[in-house]
Amino acid sequence: MVTVKRVLVPVDFSDSCRKAVAYGVAIAEKTGAKLYLAHVLASIPAFGYVFPDNPVDMDAKRLADARHTLLDLLPSNHDQLHYELVARIGAVEDELLGIAHEEDIDLVIMGSRGRTGLRRWFLGSVTEHLLRKLAVPVLTVSHIAPEHALDAGKTPVVERILFATDLGAGVEKGLEASAQLTKHFNATLTVAHVVARPQFEETAPAVSGEFFFSEDTAVVGEQLHTLTCPYLKSLKIDTAILRGEPYEAILHFADGNNIDLVVLNLERKSALERVLLGATAEKVVRLAHMPVLSIPVDVAVVDTSVA
Repeated sequence: MVTVKRVLVPVDFSDSCRKAVAYGVAIAEKTGAKLYLAHVLASIPAFGYVFPDNPVDMDAKRLADARHTLLDLLPSNHDQLHYELVARIGAVEDELLGIAHEEDIDLVIMGSRGRTGLRRWFLGSVTEHLLRKLAVPVLTVSHIAPEHALDAGKTPVVERILFATDLGAGVEKGLEASAQLTKHFNATLTVAHVVARPQFEETAPAVSGEFFFSEDTAVVGEQLHTLTCPYLKSLKIDTAILRGEPYEAILHFADGNNIDLVVLNLERKSALERVLLGATAEKVVRLAHMPVLSIPVDVAVVDTSVA
């Protein structure tokens, strides 16, 4: 497992990024990790400067101003916090990926402004692009509900964690990460799987008011029990079988059961599959009202123990 020693929070000074900073501060304080707040400024061609200053001096001033503004995002009582303020000039995604690689970042915490209407189902934001490219777990705190919001300097309230799994490759990694978080926050963990409705649902016969589903719920129940059995003695853990469109069922369960954090495995896909938002995990990240931790299935699991 990977111990959280370095946490990166990209900052664009929006409201959503301020929420991400609050979570970053809280997690860094709890784990003893070093917190990196990073802001990337756009390049300005020399002819674009309207001041008499040398362009090099002007860039230095812009970077210094950015670091000063980053400092203002930290709580007033941050004396014990181990942090670094990073300001760079260039392409946002390239620079952030560079920082993550150079500083050997273990966890990235990001805000997302989200979208409405048709556009929200297409790629576009820096958060979504990095979610596909980063090889480390990413905690997204986008348009979270007020009850899950976190003011600067306060510890996140995480009492109920949901690990939603398709029971496919990497399920053990996602469960192990969820278990670590559950222990860390002394929370309750629910491990859930969605039994998807068949495509022919409209014509499927109804039994007791319910449609037939494409998976045997008894088999799924056995799989969930086998998966969670090793943790029953050490965690407050239960299981749930949900029904319907996977992302809708996960979001409905999370909202209806006051879930504070959703954990998902984020599978890597081909370039073509990444053009459109089709993965359940990506839709949950986009629409969830609480923070979502996305774990690439081909990397080590995040360990939230004290560094």
